[in-house]
Amino acid sequence: MSIFEDADAQIFEIIGDCYAKDKYNIYEERSGKFEGVDDVSFKTKFDLGCIGRDKKGNWFWGNREDLNDPIHDNELKNGQRHWLNEGLRKPFI
Repeated sequence: MSIFEDADAQIFEIIGDCYAKDKYNIYEERSGKFEGVDDVSFKTKFDLGCIGRDKKGNWFWGNREDLNDPIHDNELKNGQRHWLNEGLRKPFI
């Protein structure tokens, strides 16, 4: 049994270091389809690690997180923090 067995293999696409998508869902590499994400506005990119964002906020390893919380300072690299902060100032396209 695969954690991706519900994915549409015809249009399944890897979109970052830890995430993939099909027509209606976002998938995280460890847990498969994850709930609560806005699949239309979800963004991530390669070389960021397991970070993404949607119109509701930030995701870290498939969990919604406040990545501006100082508890994450040791986990985030400067490039990751910059990308997240840019997302706060730019609208989702």
